[in-house]
Amino acid sequence: MDSDRRQAQRFNFEGRVWCDIDEVSRYIHFKDVSASGAQLETLLPLDIGAQAKIRWEQEQEAIEVSARVVWTAPGEQGTTCIGLVFEQVQTPEPLTNFIRRRKNDLSCASVFSPTSTPTSRR
Repeated sequence: MDSDRRQAQRFNFEGRVWCDIDEVSRYIHFKDVSASGAQLETLLPLDIGAQAKIRWEQEQEAIEVSARVVWTAPGEQGTTCIGLVFEQVQTPEPLTNFIRRRKNDLSCASVFSPTSTPTSRR
């Protein structure tokens, strides 16, 4: 997607998140994030339109969002890059705080941890 069409500024950083898709939790590489979406990179391709729930923890704040896959593209070394649009943010204040911290330090290579244990989607 063109940066002209983005709804919010994206912030590059490296990390991993739990991603629940089709009742399976996967620990997936996170490439960038904004207030309205994210880019993931995975060995397991996902279909456009697939629903996902992603969650991670940053500075003791749990962040959880429901998202939909809106694009896919070949990644590096056999991976697939996946573009997500956030459809519902279950934790709006922690996500806002997370984005605010990214704005305050654009050169940050942030490492964050996933929330404790994976769970199946209900």
